[in-house]
Amino acid sequence: MDLLWKKETRHESALYVDIFRKLNPEMRFIFGEEKRKYYHMTETMINMHVSSEKCDEQSIVYRKQGDALFQQGNWREAMQFYNRCLCLAKVASSHMGIGYAKRAQCFFNLGMYEKCLLDLDLARFSNFPRQQYALLEMREAECLKRMAEGADTVSIVPKLSLKASEKYPEMANGLKMMRDADANWYIVATKDIKVGEIVMVEKSFISTYIESYQKCCICSVTLANLLPCNKCSKVLMCPDCNGSILHKVECDAQVLFCDNYPPVSDTFRSILLAMTMFEDADELMNFIEPIVATDLSKLPPSINDEKSKYRGFLHLAHDSFNLKEDTAMAFVNYSSLMGHDTVSQYFHTEQHQRFLMHLVFHHFSALKSRGLSSTVVGFDDDTEQTDFTFLLATNFGHSCAPHLTLRIVDGYAVMVSVRPITKGQPVLLSQNEMILMNSVDERQQAMQDELGHKCNCERCEFQTSTPNVFIRDPRRAADPDFQFIIRQLNSNTRYDDANCEDFVKCAERFLNKYGHQKWDDVLDTVFLCYYCATKSKYEQSNTFLQKH
Repeated sequence: MDLLWKKETRHESALYVDIFRKLNPEMRFIFGEEKRKYYHMTETMINMHVSSEKCDEQSIVYRKQGDALFQQGNWREAMQFYNRCLCLAKVASSHMGIGYAKRAQCFFNLGMYEKCLLDLDLARFSNFPRQQYALLEMREAECLKRMAEGADTVSIVPKLSLKASEKYPEMANGLKMMRDADANWYIVATKDIKVGEIVMVEKSFISTYIESYQKCCICSVTLANLLPCNKCSKVLMCPDCNGSILHKVECDAQVLFCDNYPPVSDTFRSILLAMTMFEDADELMNFIEPIVATDLSKLPPSINDEKSKYRGFLHLAHDSFNLKEDTAMAFVNYSSLMGHDTVSQYFHTEQHQRFLMHLVFHHFSALKSRGLSSTVVGFDDDTEQTDFTFLLATNFGHSCAPHLTLRIVDGYAVMVSVRPITKGQPVLLSQNEMILMNSVDERQQAMQDELGHKCNCERCEFQTSTPNVFIRDPRRAADPDFQFIIRQLNSNTRYDDANCEDFVKCAERFLNKYGHQKWDDVLDTVFLCYYCATKSKYEQSNTFLQKH
């Protein structure tokens, strides 16, 4: 990619080359000068949009649906309808205050007392009917009493089982980032790791913008005091993300393009995220230019704060630049960004704008190589088929007998060991958890389609070489833990429900004892049972909340 980060001359103040100069002239016209005119209509179109989006009558409809679910004890599901009620309520109307008060009751019944108190305050500041203030005060007193009694606070995201890595604190110190002769990144174990250890809890660097009434549209946190956008009726933001320029720009762009093009892409969002880290475009340039001048295939020295995460993100693009295929899409993102006043004022000189051209292309290339869809790890209502970008969690090789299972929780990649891992061994993950229960032929075809080659892991080799034949090690079959697991399965216990403590402990003991040995049908049975049980085990808090 010879043009990327190249300047027109060797002079220090020279402009970066116009990376889009060879684009179809018609496309440059459509997304260039005309786009500027299009955005001059921003204020009028936004005001029209707001007046048509917010509707107190529709807000009441959703609130009543939430009330019905609340009466049935479906508190978390009721929250989704109360969130929708808040999104639709007109700004400063009493319906917002009532919506917050209703949601506060859900937080109370879920044992999330601090969040209940915050929603009660939001209700007071959002025109909750004064004649009903006594109800808020009564709920507040109950919360404070529970908290004084030492009531546990429900936590969704688990913690690492092992000490954190010094360079990469979202990963356990039993793992190490490496790169092979082709500069591909991978992860190896630096110590023996037993079954059942949480070895990674990584926050997504970027998540896809989607319409949602369950989670923050920016960071993907779910059970939070989500706040509605004052313009649109489609998203909510957590207190930490509220006020960020991300949704301010995304919301306007969504309106202006009238759904003809989804401008709120991951690339669009990633540029806005970079802008939030630096005071101005000059500071952003001073940060990025030394990085892109180095060998990006080298591992990032550390990933321990937002700016070092951003540096790691820039490194992701080292092997994915493709001028011929990607320039047009990068230009669409560039034009969409520059069409918004917030972005054009940030990149206000020609030097800044040429820099932005290259930065957009770089971001597009990085995202292309590191997207992780929630559909490949098994998703529930919280993930809503979101795409996430992780810096560490996508550096594992594939196996149909993986060492780790992956679950996305509140925008975090949570990885738990489901097989023992030996010191020095490359750590493997299934690139598509949805196919692990499929036949070996189906898995092989899926991997051929997704990765370009068939899987040659020990499980696939065993099942390919001995189709429909039981090869059972008598010692494993006679093991008391295996016998217990078989009894559980014969009692019609579903995999998803096989999360009782005894079952998990038996499976862990069995896998720690035999998980290193040659694959057979006994190991296959226990592995699959434990794999599913582990996913359920580490969703205990989430499951509890769904049931109550």
